Order: sequence, then C-alpha cells, then structure tokens
Amino acid sequence: MDNFDLKKYLAEGRLLKEDFKNPILDKYLELKKSVDNNTAFEYELSDFINDLDNTEREGLESDLGLERDELYEGRLLKENQLVNDILGNQAEVEKQLDTKLKDFKIAGDDRVLTAVDPEEFTVYAFKYADEAGEDFKSDEGYDPEIITIDRKKIAVTVGNI
Repeated sequence: MDNFDLKKYLAEGRLLKEDFKNPILDKYLELKKSVDNNTAFEYELSDFINDLDNTEREGLESDLGLERDELYEGRLLKENQLVNDILGNQAEVEKQLDTKLKDFKIAGDDRVLTAVDPEEFTVYAFKYADEAGEDFKSDEGYDPEIITIDRKKIAVTVGNI
C-alpha cells in the first residue's frame, strides 16, 4: 500500500459507479421522466420533493446544480396546489361545470392543468383566476368561466378536442 496513488486511481476511473449511487437523485430522475412522459402527475414529483428533509433536498439541489430552495419554492409547488385543489374537489368542479372529467395533466408551454370530457369531446384548462391573465381564453376566443373551489377562484376555459 506504500505505492498507492489516489490521483492515478481516480484518473483511471477505477472507482465503481455503484459506489456513488444516490437513491434520492435516482427516484427524482425516475419521477421526472415519468412526468415528462405523461405517465405521472407533477404533483407526485412535488410531493416527493416536499417529503424530503432539508439535508436530502439540499443534496438533491446540489446534485442537480440548482440554487438552494429552488426545488422547494419553485413552480412545482404552485402546480401541485392547483392539481390538489382540482383533484381534491373533483366532484364539486364537475358539478359546477356540469361535466365528467378525466385524464388530468399539466400541459403546454404555459403549464396549464388540463382535463377532458371524452363523451362531449371537450378539453378543459384550469388556472388560478389571479394568474390567468388576458390571454387565457378558449380556442374560440371566449373568456374563461370562473368557478370557486375552497374559496379560491379558478379560471376555466373550454375547447373542442
């Protein structure tokens, strides 16, 4: 062992990749891929992040090259809240809109929660009313309908599939 050269050992890549497995990073990447492939909801990824303790979250942010609290305070939490508000009150949403909804997902460049009524061939888009802006309109140019769920105003547009 007197001749052991750590720099040479590292340069030769002799450290096994398995030695550095990070189950938190692996789970995050797996969930992120599922969200990107629309096989999981973003709130599932957000819930995973929220369940991490501070040390685990800071380690994950470091592994991903993010600033401190960027995951925790980022867009995911806002999307998660909207998804939870709609899915947690789905019966009330359907009652107010007089429809049956399925296939919820976050979609589009502006990250809107959408759902479809396959029997009516319609798609619904949801945003918090205070964030909807003037451009949040149906494909036909109609202003959104405003519904109230848990004392929160939610803008809803309707379009054809």
